[in-house]
Amino acid sequence: MVETAFDLAKFDAAYPQGIEAHFWNRARNRIILREIGSASAGRKFGRVLKIGCGRGIVLKYLRQHDIDCHGVELSPISVSADLAPYLRTGVDCFALTEAERRVVDCLLLLDVTEHLPEPVLFLSQLRTAFPNARALTVSVPARHELWSNYDDYYGHFRRHTLASLNAELEDAGFHTIDSGYMFKALYPVMLALAKLFRKRATVIAAPHGGVMHRLLGTAFVAEWRLMPKQLWGTSVLATAIPRANP
Repeated sequence: MVETAFDLAKFDAAYPQGIEAHFWNRARNRIILREIGSASAGRKFGRVLKIGCGRGIVLKYLRQHDIDCHGVELSPISVSADLAPYLRTGVDCFALTEAERRVVDCLLLLDVTEHLPEPVLFLSQLRTAFPNARALTVSVPARHELWSNYDDYYGHFRRHTLASLNAELEDAGFHTIDSGYMFKALYPVMLALAKLFRKRATVIAAPHGGVMHRLLGTAFVAEWRLMPKQLWGTSVLATAIPRANP
């Protein structure tokens, strides 16, 4: 696998203590949980593996909601004691044993493939390495016109459109069953920042007041459920299943 690990400074910038309470994480966690439920098609997933797990924000949320989620993170970071049994750090997902890979029923790649120079190759390798995974959910930053210093700082190769993410999945041997833009209401705000200043903060601040972030998180979940998926947003989310004959 290509080296895509954050250094410790970037981890501290992206994952300060309490960041799980930010509206963006609140909304994405709930949307991912809904996607996993929909993709399971009534047959609950066994092992879910999150690749590029960070400090385990999504993993912890899913486990709290009765999902057997485990994670691997390429960076050799420290994690909290309660997540340590489920989150392996300093580990490449392809370095897992065959037995570990075969029990994986669903794969999560959340804001990972934008860090890879050859995402189609990586996705194809995942399809082979995890032969029993019934579904794959991917999220990526959206819309190249939103490119800023933030993308440079965090080592992004691209921002996606809905069509480009779906095309990558199809080229890698998957069939997209659901996809759309997330955080639509953020799009005009981020576009204004990109066009007027071409600069945004690279250090993400944890929220101090919880009520507003809970309300915003709920609003963005409702936006995902109720608004047309094709309306532009700041992230793209897609869920796909392996094709029988890639």
